[in-house]
Amino acid sequence: MALVIVVSGILFIKQTFFPTPPPKPTLAFGTLNPQLFPKNASDKKFTYVINTLSGALPSFPDQAKIYKMQINPPDLLGLTNAKQIAGGAGFTQGPIKFPKRFMNGPSQMILIYQAK
Repeated sequence: MALVIVVSGILFIKQTFFPTPPPKPTLAFGTLNPQLFPKNASDKKFTYVINTLSGALPSFPDQAKIYKMQINPPDLLGLTNAKQIAGGAGFTQGPIKFPKRFMNGPSQMILIYQAK
């Protein structure tokens, strides 16, 4: 038992002072092509200001995990489930169906709920 505690303590100290480096980035999307910008139409010198509370750019981590989102397939209970979710959020009046010209595709329906 004491051996387990000593080993876990040593591993904790090692991870604290010498953490494992993040994995090297993969080039899943390949390298970006160089961007060609057109010549300026004006010879004026512009000044830029960073509009944040601190006046500096925020710091971001080197890498971020990207998760694939599951697209829910349409089903026969989709409208009923949407009404129940909207009702639970305080929307009591029924949905309004938009004309086809507002739809993004042939199988998409836009529902607008009016709050009480």
